Amino acid sequence: MKCEECQAHLVDVLYGERLEPRVMLEFFRHLGACSSCETEYLELTETRERLAEWVPDGAEMSGFGDDARIVSGRFGNRIAWWPLLQKVAATVLILAGLLAVLQGLGIWSRPATGISEDRLAEMVHDIVVARQVEDWKVIGSALLNLKEEIEAKNRVEMRGIYEDLYSLEQRYVQALEENNQRMRTLISR
Repeated sequence: MKCEECQAHLVDVLYGERLEPRVMLEFFRHLGACSSCETEYLELTETRERLAEWVPDGAEMSGFGDDARIVSGRFGNRIAWWPLLQKVAATVLILAGLLAVLQGLGIWSRPATGISEDRLAEMVHDIVVARQVEDWKVIGSALLNLKEEIEAKNRVEMRGIYEDLYSLEQRYVQALEENNQRMRTLISR
């Protein structure tokens, strides 16, 4: 992956957007090889974390969870509509499927819906694809979190190594000074 491609996917990766696993893998490989892209990625990650910590007075954070929640804050009450819309759409599709099955068995003789089998199959396919995309988003987010944890652990380990090296250098200098003092004492006798 080249820097231009990496830059094009940078924000998507930061916010867990839906990317193919191959693209995610190439993206992180490029970050490992390109220090300028990695620096920009780390700066944007830090900015995102700082923005996540900021919450206006009197507001509550809400995520895009599986259930709709009322969020109160500066802009009044509002309902997280997307999860609610998903549940309503799923219910409509289940009912339409049930009616189609009943019609197929001859239990429900008059057509209650105008949905053809092909259209119903297409709708079910769209739902399955949407769910797969959600799964990829979760996997990408988990990989991103894992990478951030590993980077943080590596920074802590490197800090420890540098502190140990500094301590060894100080002991070496002190031992060298003691040896020089002994040599001066021996020479002066």
